[in-house]
Amino acid sequence: EEGIPEHAIEILPNWLDLERFGPASPAARARVRQKLGLPATAWIVVSVANYRPVKNLPLLIDAAAAIAARVPQSLFLLIGAGPEGASLQARVERLGVQRQVRLVGESDEIPAYLTAADVGCLTSHSEGCSNAVLEYMAAGLATALSDIPANRSLTPEGLFAPGDAASLARWLEQLAVQPELAAAMGERNRQRAEQYGAAAFRNTLLDEETAC
Repeated sequence: EEGIPEHAIEILPNWLDLERFGPASPAARARVRQKLGLPATAWIVVSVANYRPVKNLPLLIDAAAAIAARVPQSLFLLIGAGPEGASLQARVERLGVQRQVRLVGESDEIPAYLTAADVGCLTSHSEGCSNAVLEYMAAGLATALSDIPANRSLTPEGLFAPGDAASLARWLEQLAVQPELAAAMGERNRQRAEQYGAAAFRNTLLDEETAC
């Protein structure tokens, strides 16, 4: 639209500190769960997202309710803050999933929560290059992500139809009952995340400067 030729445009994604987020051993996961006061045997889904409409967090609560009976050990942690906090808590209570869903609020311990988790989830209607998704991937987590362009560009796996709670619930239940599937996906996600580390980002910038 501004008359700049497409070949002169390069979109640089976000980058992350690969040393701050990494796959956890079973022993590390157990220690962190104890520190955070989380059940040792829970199957934990983490969502790091502000409590705002675009994040579509009611969908995650609905999915939690849908699998509660079939995956009784499930625990959903919603980490963030925002104007929808009260309505989200009301939804949790209305659906009777207070045991399965916790609104954690803001936290500066995101790496610890990802160490404790089994799955990282993002239900947004719209996103740019999501730091949360990159951090899930770097932590070696299986993921459940709304099938929107930004998420699709990070990983082709674990995508569900945006706004479809039933689709999300089916995928989460599959990950819960097939830990080997989740573990293999987590390994692939970590490999993908390594493309977004500081070294890779620096090399991309240098390549672009050379091209110019």
